[in-house]
Amino acid sequence: MRKIFRTKLKILALDFGEKRIGFAISNFEFRIAFADEILENNSEIFAKILQKISEKKITKILIGAPYFFDGSDSPLLKSAKKFIAKLRGFLNSKNLKIEIEFFDERFSSAASLRGLKKLGAKNLRKKNDASAAAIFLQTFLDREKKEI
Repeated sequence: MRKIFRTKLKILALDFGEKRIGFAISNFEFRIAFADEILENNSEIFAKILQKISEKKITKILIGAPYFFDGSDSPLLKSAKKFIAKLRGFLNSKNLKIEIEFFDERFSSAASLRGLKKLGAKNLRKKNDASAAAIFLQTFLDREKKEI
């Protein structure tokens, strides 16, 4: 068990997509996950992640692992793994030692869409990425609290 709750740090959750990446951030108390923003997955994404790490004092990154419902790897998982390898290399080149972990996010997008529809939100596809990141980050936080 990692016992991450003994220190004051924040976690950045990324809902990876080949076009967009949704961001969510935990509070210092590890009780609540907040949807943050959605950014285009382009050549500037690593610099924007670095900026977020600096601004929000992030010490861990949680990336949603896009598995199929039966638990098998989806094609997007291969892209996510390549993204993580490049992100690790980028952060290492900046002398940043940030823990990066995959987290099963199988049902987060569907749950996010249901919630956004109930709220009457417009532009669901765009809002869904950050909301999905917040959902799987909250699930992670809740599981970690039970284990300490």
